[in-house]
Amino acid sequence: MIGKSITGLLCACAALCVALSPAINATETPGIYDDGAIHVIDTIASDVVIRNNSRVSVVSGGEVRSSGASPAVDVQDGRLIVTGTGRVVGGSATSIKGRYSKVSLARDAHVTGDIDIFGTDLSIQGNAILDGNILGMRRLDIGGNAAVNGNISLKDQINVFLNMSGGIVRGQVEFGNIIKSAGRISGGKILGGILGIGSPLNLKITGGEIHGGLVNRGDIINLVISGGAVFGGIDQLMRPGWNTYRIVGGSIDAYEGGYVIRADSVVGSTWFNDIHISGGKLGYDNPGRGISLGGNSNLSIYGWDLVHSDGRVTGYLSDGSRIDVALTFGDNWIGSLNLIRQDFAVQ
Repeated sequence: MIGKSITGLLCACAALCVALSPAINATETPGIYDDGAIHVIDTIASDVVIRNNSRVSVVSGGEVRSSGASPAVDVQDGRLIVTGTGRVVGGSATSIKGRYSKVSLARDAHVTGDIDIFGTDLSIQGNAILDGNILGMRRLDIGGNAAVNGNISLKDQINVFLNMSGGIVRGQVEFGNIIKSAGRISGGKILGGILGIGSPLNLKITGGEIHGGLVNRGDIINLVISGGAVFGGIDQLMRPGWNTYRIVGGSIDAYEGGYVIRADSVVGSTWFNDIHISGGKLGYDNPGRGISLGGNSNLSIYGWDLVHSDGRVTGYLSDGSRIDVALTFGDNWIGSLNLIRQDFAVQ
């Protein structure tokens, strides 16, 4: 009798322990975190939901999967950190979805599937890898040796800011929303170019490489290039709004048959493109077809011994760089060309 009682008691205790075990420790079990506390996932989980300012870290040994159409992690209100060798696998579904929260990928984190977030801060640092696209956010920081193996679409948001100091984006970066966009690029590589559409854009480039050029089809752009390299040139088609370009350093090269800088405007526009060049290396590796001005476009070049003759501009820019590029004007060009003597770079 005593043996049977002990056996029954042990079975009951085992059943109670299983019942009380956290859901996240059970393989492929959904986890809902809504207690405002800090949690760590170091095993396999699925369909994680974060609410009420809770914080969840997926660390080495941890992997969160999507069991179907739902995202692997849905950050409704809180913070998600994927670090160490932690993984998030969305499969054919979205890997991470977020609304007004914070998401960080660090160290050797690996996320598979699109990240779809609105009003959320996203940071990708260290050696973190995203095999997917990024759709929207409030602020995006990319640095270290991080890799985004997809496109970045910063549109359909109220305000967005991109800060890129390192890493690589293998697709295109697209700006465009209903209020304004801004970016600062000081390092890293963008292989699919930058596209601006449908909204004001303030962009500063001080370093890094942009392959595929910079194309703006938005309303207004304020662009400052003081460093880094743009391969594929700058292509501006002005819509309503006043666009200002200040090139004081860095390098801009065309692709074969393309332009270093091309500026034009839509028919009927009364606004102007204002382009100021006082430094940098224009067309040193590939001058292409040089600079082309059409529509309402003003070009001011600062330096010394500047001459426009036989369809070319030659001389020295204010930072001492030599300029020698073709300059052509479209039949619809209305604007001014100003060669201004100045022995120091205009900021």
